[in-house]
Amino acid sequence: MIDRILEGTTTDDDLETARSYSYDDRKKLTDRLIGSLSSTFEETLLLEQAVEDVALGLKQARPVFAAGLSVDQALGFIVKMVDVSMSDLADAGEQDSEEYEKQELVKDMLEGFIDSCNEAGTTEGEEAYETVHFEYRGEVGKLEALKTKSEAGIANSLKFVKECYGEGNELAAYIKGFDTNMFAARFIGTFGSPSFFAYKHVAAPGETFATGSAETEGD
Repeated sequence: MIDRILEGTTTDDDLETARSYSYDDRKKLTDRLIGSLSSTFEETLLLEQAVEDVALGLKQARPVFAAGLSVDQALGFIVKMVDVSMSDLADAGEQDSEEYEKQELVKDMLEGFIDSCNEAGTTEGEEAYETVHFEYRGEVGKLEALKTKSEAGIANSLKFVKECYGEGNELAAYIKGFDTNMFAARFIGTFGSPSFFAYKHVAAPGETFATGSAETEGD
Protein backbone atom coordinates (compact mmCIF):
# COMPACT_ATOMS: atom_id res chain seq x y z
CA MET A 1 0.00 0.00 0.00
CA ILE A 2 2.88 2.39 0.71
CA ASP A 3 3.81 2.69 -2.96
CA ARG A 4 0.20 3.31 -3.97
CA ILE A 5 -0.18 6.03 -1.35
CA LEU A 6 2.94 7.86 -2.51
CA GLU A 7 1.95 7.49 -6.17
CA GLY A 8 -1.61 8.65 -5.52
CA THR A 9 -3.14 5.43 -6.87
CA THR A 10 -4.92 4.15 -3.76
CA THR A 11 -8.40 2.62 -3.92
CA ASP A 12 -11.46 2.83 -1.68
CA ASP A 13 -10.42 -0.52 -0.23
CA ASP A 14 -7.07 0.98 0.77
CA LEU A 15 -8.87 3.78 2.58
CA GLU A 16 -11.15 1.39 4.42
CA THR A 17 -8.24 -0.84 5.37
CA ALA A 18 -6.20 2.07 6.74
CA ARG A 19 -9.21 3.41 8.66
CA SER A 20 -9.57 0.09 10.44
CA TYR A 21 -5.95 0.04 11.63
CA SER A 22 -5.15 -0.23 15.31
CA TYR A 23 -3.22 2.38 17.29
CA ASP A 24 0.10 0.68 16.55
CA ASP A 25 -0.65 0.02 12.90
CA ARG A 26 -1.59 3.62 12.18
CA LYS A 27 1.73 4.67 13.65
CA LYS A 28 3.53 2.01 11.58
CA LEU A 29 1.81 3.28 8.44
CA THR A 30 2.92 6.88 8.89
CA ASP A 31 6.42 5.80 9.95
CA ARG A 32 6.75 3.70 6.78
CA LEU A 33 5.53 6.60 4.65
CA ILE A 34 8.16 8.91 6.14
CA GLY A 35 10.80 6.20 5.77
CA SER A 36 10.02 5.65 2.09
CA LEU A 37 9.95 9.36 1.37
CA SER A 38 13.19 9.81 3.30
CA SER A 39 15.01 7.48 0.91
CA THR A 40 13.86 9.59 -2.06
CA PHE A 41 14.76 12.80 -0.23
CA GLU A 42 18.25 11.46 0.45
CA GLU A 43 18.73 10.48 -3.19
CA THR A 44 17.52 13.89 -4.36
CA LEU A 45 19.75 15.83 -2.00
CA LEU A 46 22.80 13.77 -2.97
CA LEU A 47 22.17 14.26 -6.68
CA GLU A 48 21.63 18.00 -6.16
CA GLN A 49 25.02 18.32 -4.47
CA ALA A 50 26.72 16.26 -7.17
CA VAL A 51 25.14 18.29 -9.97
CA GLU A 52 26.34 21.50 -8.31
CA ASP A 53 29.90 20.16 -8.08
CA VAL A 54 29.81 18.98 -11.70
CA ALA A 55 28.53 22.39 -12.82
CA LEU A 56 31.50 24.04 -11.12
CA GLY A 57 33.88 21.56 -12.74
CA LEU A 58 32.43 22.19 -16.20
CA LYS A 59 32.81 25.93 -15.67
CA GLN A 60 36.48 25.41 -14.89
CA ALA A 61 36.88 23.13 -17.92
CA ARG A 62 35.15 25.52 -20.34
CA PRO A 63 38.36 27.34 -21.41
CA VAL A 64 40.02 24.00 -22.14
CA PHE A 65 37.23 23.06 -24.52
CA ALA A 66 37.32 26.55 -26.03
CA ALA A 67 41.02 26.07 -26.76
CA GLY A 68 40.13 23.04 -28.87
CA LEU A 69 41.60 20.46 -26.53
CA SER A 70 40.20 17.00 -25.90
CA VAL A 71 37.50 15.98 -23.45
CA ASP A 72 40.10 13.80 -21.69
CA GLN A 73 42.22 16.88 -21.08
CA ALA A 74 39.25 19.01 -20.06
CA LEU A 75 37.63 16.55 -17.66
CA GLY A 76 40.37 14.02 -16.95
CA PHE A 77 42.17 16.33 -14.52
CA ILE A 78 38.94 16.92 -12.59
CA VAL A 79 38.37 13.16 -12.37
CA LYS A 80 41.87 12.76 -10.95
CA MET A 81 41.15 15.41 -8.30
CA VAL A 82 37.96 13.58 -7.35
CA ASP A 83 39.96 10.34 -7.08
CA VAL A 84 42.36 12.06 -4.67
CA SER A 85 39.46 13.36 -2.58
CA MET A 86 37.86 9.91 -2.43
CA SER A 87 41.19 8.36 -1.48
CA ASP A 88 41.61 10.86 1.36
CA LEU A 89 38.11 10.09 2.61
CA ALA A 90 38.79 6.36 2.43
CA ASP A 91 42.03 6.79 4.39
CA ALA A 92 40.01 8.63 7.04
CA GLY A 93 37.56 5.73 7.23
CA GLU A 94 34.73 7.70 5.66
CA GLN A 95 33.82 5.42 2.76
CA ASP A 96 30.25 5.33 4.01
CA SER A 97 29.93 9.10 4.39
CA GLU A 98 27.61 11.28 2.35
CA GLU A 99 30.62 13.20 1.04
CA TYR A 100 32.19 10.02 -0.31
CA GLU A 101 28.92 9.02 -1.99
CA LYS A 102 28.68 12.46 -3.57
CA GLN A 103 32.25 12.34 -4.89
CA GLU A 104 31.59 8.87 -6.28
CA LEU A 105 28.52 10.19 -8.09
CA VAL A 106 30.47 13.17 -9.45
CA LYS A 107 33.15 10.84 -10.79
CA ASP A 108 30.55 8.61 -12.43
CA MET A 109 28.96 11.61 -14.13
CA LEU A 110 32.25 12.98 -15.46
CA GLU A 111 33.43 9.60 -16.72
CA GLY A 112 30.01 9.15 -18.31
CA PHE A 113 30.43 12.46 -20.13
CA ILE A 114 33.80 11.35 -21.46
CA ASP A 115 32.35 8.03 -22.62
CA SER A 116 29.48 9.83 -24.37
CA CYS A 117 31.92 12.04 -26.26
CA ASN A 118 33.95 9.03 -27.36
CA GLU A 119 30.82 7.18 -28.48
CA ALA A 120 29.56 10.22 -30.40
CA GLY A 121 32.95 10.93 -31.96
CA THR A 122 32.92 14.45 -30.53
CA THR A 123 36.11 14.29 -28.52
CA GLU A 124 37.60 17.76 -28.94
CA GLY A 125 36.79 21.44 -28.64
CA GLU A 126 33.32 22.91 -28.94
CA GLU A 127 31.80 19.69 -30.28
CA ALA A 128 32.94 17.87 -27.16
CA TYR A 129 31.62 20.65 -24.96
CA GLU A 130 28.21 20.48 -26.63
CA THR A 131 28.01 16.74 -26.00
CA VAL A 132 29.09 17.19 -22.38
CA HIS A 133 26.59 19.99 -21.87
CA PHE A 134 23.81 17.85 -23.32
CA GLU A 135 24.68 15.00 -20.94
CA TYR A 136 24.85 17.44 -18.03
CA ARG A 137 21.36 18.71 -18.84
CA GLY A 138 20.25 15.09 -18.66
CA GLU A 139 21.52 14.89 -15.08
CA VAL A 140 19.69 18.12 -14.26
CA GLY A 141 16.58 16.54 -15.73
CA LYS A 142 17.00 13.52 -13.42
CA LEU A 143 17.26 15.90 -10.47
CA GLU A 144 14.10 17.74 -11.46
CA ALA A 145 12.27 14.43 -11.87
CA LEU A 146 13.32 13.36 -8.37
CA LYS A 147 12.18 16.68 -6.92
CA THR A 148 8.83 16.28 -8.66
CA LYS A 149 8.51 12.70 -7.41
CA SER A 150 9.32 13.80 -3.87
CA GLU A 151 6.80 16.63 -3.85
CA ALA A 152 4.13 14.35 -5.31
CA GLY A 153 4.85 11.80 -2.58
CA ILE A 154 4.45 14.46 0.09
CA ALA A 155 1.18 15.70 -1.40
CA ASN A 156 -0.29 12.24 -2.00
CA SER A 157 0.61 10.90 1.43
CA LEU A 158 -0.74 13.94 3.27
CA LYS A 159 -3.95 13.72 1.27
CA PHE A 160 -4.33 10.02 2.05
CA VAL A 161 -3.75 10.44 5.79
CA LYS A 162 -6.24 13.31 5.89
CA GLU A 163 -8.83 11.32 3.94
CA CYS A 164 -8.41 8.43 6.35
CA TYR A 165 -8.33 10.25 9.66
CA GLY A 166 -9.24 13.89 9.05
CA GLU A 167 -7.20 16.72 10.54
CA GLY A 168 -6.71 14.84 13.77
CA ASN A 169 -3.88 13.39 15.77
CA GLU A 170 -2.71 11.00 13.05
CA LEU A 171 -2.21 13.79 10.52
CA ALA A 172 -0.61 16.05 13.11
CA ALA A 173 1.87 13.34 14.10
CA TYR A 174 2.65 12.58 10.47
CA ILE A 175 3.39 16.23 9.74
CA LYS A 176 5.64 16.46 12.79
CA GLY A 177 7.52 13.46 11.44
CA PHE A 178 8.76 15.63 8.57
CA ASP A 179 10.37 17.98 11.08
CA THR A 180 12.12 15.20 13.00
CA ASN A 181 13.35 13.19 9.98
CA MET A 182 16.76 14.53 8.96
CA PHE A 183 16.38 14.05 5.22
CA ALA A 184 12.78 15.32 5.17
CA ALA A 185 13.79 18.47 7.03
CA ARG A 186 16.78 18.99 4.72
CA PHE A 187 14.73 18.40 1.59
CA ILE A 188 12.03 20.87 2.58
CA GLY A 189 14.63 23.37 3.78
CA THR A 190 16.50 23.12 0.46
CA PHE A 191 13.71 22.88 -2.09
CA GLY A 192 10.58 23.89 -0.18
CA SER A 193 7.28 22.03 -0.39
CA PRO A 194 3.97 23.79 -1.08
CA SER A 195 2.09 20.63 -0.11
CA PHE A 196 3.81 20.32 3.26
CA PHE A 197 3.31 23.96 4.19
CA ALA A 198 -0.35 23.77 3.16
CA TYR A 199 -0.84 21.19 5.94
CA LYS A 200 1.71 22.54 8.44
CA HIS A 201 -0.98 24.28 10.50
CA VAL A 202 -2.41 20.91 11.55
CA ALA A 203 0.65 19.85 13.56
CA ALA A 204 0.21 20.21 17.30
CA PRO A 205 2.04 18.92 20.39
CA GLY A 206 0.82 15.98 22.45
CA GLU A 207 -0.52 13.90 19.58
CA THR A 208 -1.86 10.38 20.11
CA PHE A 209 -3.33 7.85 17.73
CA ALA A 210 -6.95 6.72 17.66
CA THR A 211 -7.57 3.00 18.07
CA GLY A 212 -8.89 0.45 15.60
CA SER A 213 -8.44 -3.25 14.85
CA ALA A 214 -6.46 -4.33 11.81
CA GLU A 215 -2.96 -5.31 10.80
CA THR A 216 -0.82 -3.06 8.65
CA GLU A 217 -0.92 -4.07 5.00
CA GLY A 218 2.33 -4.49 3.08
CA ASP A 219 3.22 -2.87 -0.21
